[in-house]
Amino acid sequence: MDKKIVLSRIRTELGLNLRQISNLVGVSISMIKRWEEGESQISSKHRPQVVRHYQISEADLDTFCSSIAVNKKKFNDIRKSESRTKDDD
Repeated sequence: MDKKIVLSRIRTELGLNLRQISNLVGVSISMIKRWEEGESQISSKHRPQVVRHYQISEADLDTFCSSIAVNKKKFNDIRKSESRTKDDD
């Protein structure tokens, strides 16, 4: 499940723009963007607000957050592999 697609889609289906959700959750617009794009983990401090205002369950949020960790690991593994390949040339 792609967190970016899911969280941004949920937000827009709720009729909320980035400014509105950032005000509700209590973080900057850039932080909301990083969360929705999977660039940053949602802190434990903000998880209750995210669950409440995106109207999702804790379990769904856990799934979204764990997908970030898996995707970052895959990305880092690919970068390391590419780096080794360039070094071998």
